[in-house]
Amino acid sequence: MVTAAAPAAPNGDNGNLQGHCSQCGKIWTLNERQGVCQWCNKPASCQSSTSKPRHIKSRSNGRRKQPSTNGNGYDHLEGEWLTYYKVALPFANSVPDREDLLHTIIANLADLIRRSSTKNQFFIITHDPLFIYPDFIHNLNRFYLKGKNTGTVKASMSGDLSARDIGQIKTASRDISKRELYFARAVLFVEDESQKRFIEGCAKKLDYSLDSVGLSIVEVGGQDGFEPYIKLAEQLDIPFLCLRDLPWGSGIDRPSKIYRSLSCELEQYLKQVGCSSLMEQAKKTVGTSKQRVAEYCGEHIERVKIPPFFTQLLEDAMKLCKKRDKK
Repeated sequence: MVTAAAPAAPNGDNGNLQGHCSQCGKIWTLNERQGVCQWCNKPASCQSSTSKPRHIKSRSNGRRKQPSTNGNGYDHLEGEWLTYYKVALPFANSVPDREDLLHTIIANLADLIRRSSTKNQFFIITHDPLFIYPDFIHNLNRFYLKGKNTGTVKASMSGDLSARDIGQIKTASRDISKRELYFARAVLFVEDESQKRFIEGCAKKLDYSLDSVGLSIVEVGGQDGFEPYIKLAEQLDIPFLCLRDLPWGSGIDRPSKIYRSLSCELEQYLKQVGCSSLMEQAKKTVGTSKQRVAEYCGEHIERVKIPPFFTQLLEDAMKLCKKRDKK
């Protein structure tokens, strides 16, 4: 479970005015009662009302409701309004009247948080990676059950992290597909997509259900991409293993129990362990793409021919998930 302290919505407590634009009817986002509306870019004033701001209806003709390139569209909002926009965007992209739904979700989020946080601190408790927004990563708290006798434990970002560390972690968290690691019991960091696809295929052959035990396999985008992910896992107390092609070297202390390597590229390794014919078959079937070949090999390799290295790697990663439950 992950929680994030949500930014305050417009209300009397933080100095913002309540109401909507007199020109376009959308939520008033300025601190002053009069000014240039961020939505329609027109001089306007804040109109207070006990009713909700009107939702703009779609229309097939007429001017565009939300300019996107002149500095006053949704994607040019700041602060809490930008947060609401980021949350609403994935949902709105799935429907035809995108901007109508965008405004509706933004308005409802602002209204909900305004009413809920007037006298209380507001938290979002979620298992949805959509709500893990990188720019607010420092506000995240991760709660997990460490064991029957220990109870719930909280892990959060340390104040000792440098600005460079925070920047790297934010960048690593921008890919929504990788944010599942925030909810994992353990993580296996791999060098690239080829390793990820091959290991996932092997896991199915070994009848391992990664989701049921809470194990995430995350590719880090190359041999130099591990560091921000490792720091993130350490900060949030997420057990992890790492796998890369080439040896880790001796410059930094890297325990071999955690930091593992094939000592060569995956393609070469599979040839060394007797998978050459399978790889040739893969290339004839799916082409020469390394990722597709690795995926094919993982899906079609016989269980008894899975290299012991990968069998042991998956066993150890699964044990990390189960070990936490026994503490």
